[in-house]
Amino acid sequence: GHCTFAGLEQPRNTIIMKCVVCDGQMLQRQPWLYICPDCGFGASNLAAGGGRGIAGLETLRRKNFVTLCGWLNERYSLAGKKVLEVGCAEGWFLEEARSRGMIGCAIEPSRPHAEMSRAKGFDVIEGFFPDDIDTAARFDFIVFNDVFEHLPDPVSALARCEEMLEPGGVLVLNLPSNRGIFYRLGAVLASLGQLGPLERLWQKGFPSPHLTYFNPVTLRRFVDRFTGLRHVGTLSLATFVAQGLWERVETSHPGIGGRLIYAGLRLALPVIQLLPADIVVGVFEKPVRIETINLPLS
Repeated sequence: GHCTFAGLEQPRNTIIMKCVVCDGQMLQRQPWLYICPDCGFGASNLAAGGGRGIAGLETLRRKNFVTLCGWLNERYSLAGKKVLEVGCAEGWFLEEARSRGMIGCAIEPSRPHAEMSRAKGFDVIEGFFPDDIDTAARFDFIVFNDVFEHLPDPVSALARCEEMLEPGGVLVLNLPSNRGIFYRLGAVLASLGQLGPLERLWQKGFPSPHLTYFNPVTLRRFVDRFTGLRHVGTLSLATFVAQGLWERVETSHPGIGGRLIYAGLRLALPVIQLLPADIVVGVFEKPVRIETINLPLS
């Protein structure tokens, strides 16, 4: 059980780095993958980069954004609130937010995607968060939809979010969970020598792979450790819907293998919806600070 990292032969489970969630010692599971045995947080040494669209996701994403905005709208008055989406892609979330009266803007590294969202009337900065955004900008909501796990420095990104939120503002982190059923299956298969599914979950080989993998517990601990934001709630979102599923599978598994995977997923959809979710959303609120007034004693 050896693996190669940075050109050196090392025994598997060599201590490599400190866990950003619990400060425990992370263990190397693959040449590119580290897991904290204490809290379960995962990190990779894959190269960060700007993302690209994956075919077949529009129906799923739009459905999930309706669910997410509905959940938020039950707890906050969204109308008239200014929202920043980090990584807006084609602008599907911003369209749903606008339908509820929000003022939407975004930062997006992909020029074609930035232009697509601008064409829909949104104010979009082309660049990377947090480096390319005005430090003085303030927002009522900051939202990451399948973006936070791609950031090379989540700690500094989180600190910038806290600074940029208005008092009472809300941070929404929508990301994959390593407690979900598909991640668990991928980890089991990897332990048996079948690395393909786990590598796909981490988007290894994609232009923008996953650099971190949280779950509901580690995400809350991470935000608690580095900010004063208050946890409001956690919800789960669907991983698959029937519409667009074939296009999704075909992107990564063309040919007969992909058809078998598609058939299996299609049959399993009703059961999948009952199992631990692979997409979770953590919602955190910036406290409204009340200044103490010292009244003179009479």
